[in-house]
Amino acid sequence: MEFINKLSQKEKNLIFILFILVILLVSYRFGFVYLTNKTDALHSENIELSTKLADLQQKVANKDKYAEETNQMTGEITHMLNNLSTSISQEKSTVFVTELEENAKMNVSAVTYGEVSEVYSQGQAAAGQEEASDGDVTATDPEITNETVPVESTGEQVGKQSELKGYKSNITINYQTNYAGLKSAIDYINKYKEKMRIQSLTAAFDSTTGNLTGTLSYDVFALLGEGREEESVYINGVNIGKDNIFGTFELPVE
Repeated sequence: MEFINKLSQKEKNLIFILFILVILLVSYRFGFVYLTNKTDALHSENIELSTKLADLQQKVANKDKYAEETNQMTGEITHMLNNLSTSISQEKSTVFVTELEENAKMNVSAVTYGEVSEVYSQGQAAAGQEEASDGDVTATDPEITNETVPVESTGEQVGKQSELKGYKSNITINYQTNYAGLKSAIDYINKYKEKMRIQSLTAAFDSTTGNLTGTLSYDVFALLGEGREEESVYINGVNIGKDNIFGTFELPVE
């Protein structure tokens, strides 16, 4: 206080003015500027929240439409899955060729079964898998498994490595039929309950018989995974579980 008393009135006024300026500067720097920045941040956040709110309100207004589209998409996916087989085997392909002969009125003289290859994997891909010639898929990566997983295995077994896996195989038949029978065969394959795709077709006219001979190559597909159980192959006219497949006979009594 003694120092202040020694100052002149003019010096006191200057110190007072300087003190007021310091207070104003501090208030501006730590008050006005801070509040302005906070206001700008709140304004930006308010704009973002308003945009989200408008989007949510629009979705709520269209919830019936979205629910209908979701149900439609779910139905289409279910229909697609139902059109894919759950196994690929020579027995099943042989049964199909027999049905094709009956429905298309054609004679098949030879059937060639192609190898089974993996064409789709959902989730973690089974890296290091290779195709085996007998239709099995073998994992060559020792960290995956040392066992062979047959294509005819159940969806639960394949689902251990990934949720869904798709497989493809090619079947080639040598046929003889007329023009109407060939058209019926193509139509039968294209409209079959399980997904198939014709890859190639050759036809030669036999002037002696008036029939067509050639080859027809088509792909078959299978989708395996959790919840997709393997379908058993039913062969009409063959009984399963016979105690004696050779029948019975009685020895003559002497």
